[in-house]
Amino acid sequence: MKKVIYLLSLVMLAATMSYAGTLNYYNHTSQTLRMLVNGNPACSGDVMPGGYCSTNVGAGTYLMQATNGRDTTGGYTCYLPTNDSGCDYTVNENTSELVSPDQRLVRVADLDYHNGFSVDVPLTMTPGDLVNRTTNQGRPFTQIIYTATMPNTDYYMVGVSTYGFSVEYADLDRMIEGFRGGIKGTVLGTPTENTVSGQPSKIAAFSSKDESTGREIRFVLLVTFKGNKAYMFAFGTYMDVKSTNQEEVKTFFTSARIQ
Repeated sequence: MKKVIYLLSLVMLAATMSYAGTLNYYNHTSQTLRMLVNGNPACSGDVMPGGYCSTNVGAGTYLMQATNGRDTTGGYTCYLPTNDSGCDYTVNENTSELVSPDQRLVRVADLDYHNGFSVDVPLTMTPGDLVNRTTNQGRPFTQIIYTATMPNTDYYMVGVSTYGFSVEYADLDRMIEGFRGGIKGTVLGTPTENTVSGQPSKIAAFSSKDESTGREIRFVLLVTFKGNKAYMFAFGTYMDVKSTNQEEVKTFFTSARIQ
């Protein structure tokens, strides 16, 4: 499935997406925080642990901070050269990457780009490089893809893309279409509405062909988003592979969580 894996690494959210000038705040602490911009309250209210909020702004320089009512962070000075650019500010406690003892739960909790997700897979997922890409509208974003390939060639993937603007519900269909185009496949049936960690999501199934062998491949894709991040959880298998563990595949999708 090498060719298909390569296609998947290129397909993450290059579709047209909406954007706006924003200051994005992420609360990765155990405390409720009030986010600040230039010393004044940002967003519409307090941000709960694990929460996110954003404030629309124009071009300019902004000091992004957070307070718990007693202490205030030193902050980050954000310079927005245009009205459609944006900055991220994440408040962290001392956390580290958490992996369950059996190496099946991969949780990315405190990386530089804060790609917070967890999922239960049959074996450890391997992260690729952080890559700079652009959308069809020419907007830059970063992307990292985690993969795991079973001995029978079944393939698991999680992709995280980080933008300078907020991802919206309408982008779920764009993500599905981008995936379909990347694998040169067909959507089977109608995508199903779902939720992941309280966020809107959709699940879609696809049929594709391995161009080198003509073998049929089936994919299942779960797409979701939070703030300025978009997530893809995907599974792929050749139709002639009979050893797929259906319970492990089901667990992969039902266990998906984002922070």
